[in-house]
Amino acid sequence: MPGYGEFDYEEFRRSIFRLSHRLKVEYAKLDQTVSEMKIYLRELYDKCESAFKFGQPLRAKMYADESIKVEGLMKQLLHVQLIIERVLIRLETLKEVGKILSLLPPITEVLKYAGMSISDVIPETSKRIDKIISDIEPLLSLTMRGVDRSEVERILDEAKVAVEERIKLVLPEPPKEVCKLLEE
Repeated sequence: MPGYGEFDYEEFRRSIFRLSHRLKVEYAKLDQTVSEMKIYLRELYDKCESAFKFGQPLRAKMYADESIKVEGLMKQLLHVQLIIERVLIRLETLKEVGKILSLLPPITEVLKYAGMSISDVIPETSKRIDKIISDIEPLLSLTMRGVDRSEVERILDEAKVAVEERIKLVLPEPPKEVCKLLEE
C-alpha cells in the first residue's frame, strides 16, 4: 500500500476504467438521442414536402423551420459525442501509460466545455458530465502542471472538424422543396 503522496498505479487504472465506462454510457445515451432525432428529422422533411405538394406553403415553412432547429440540436449532440470520443481515447492512453499525467488537465477542460455546450439541450447529461469531472479532480492532484490550453484547443478543433464530416453522413438530405423554402 502506498504511503501518503505516493502513486498507486492500480487504483489509478481502476479510476480511469470507471471514468471511461461512465463516459461510454453517456456516449451511448447521446447516440440513442441522435438516432431518434434523425428519425424525427426525416418525418419533418416528409411533412414539409407533403405540405408543399398540397399547396400549404406556411405549413411547409413551419416544418422547414423546425427541421433547422432539430439539425442544430443534432449538430450540438454530435459535437459532444465526438468530444467524448476524443476524451475516451486519451483516457485509454492514460490507463496504458499512467506516468503521463499531463493528459488529465486538458481532458477536464474539454469535458467542462462539453458539459456547458449541452446544458441547455440535455441538462441531465451535463450534470453527469460535471460529476465525472469532479471524479477526475482527485486524479489531477497527482500532477502539478497547469492546463495546456493548446492541447484543449487541439482536442476541440479535432472534434469540430470531425463533427462537420459526420454531420454530412448522419443527417438525411432535405427534399428539394425544403431547400427552396429555406433559401427564401
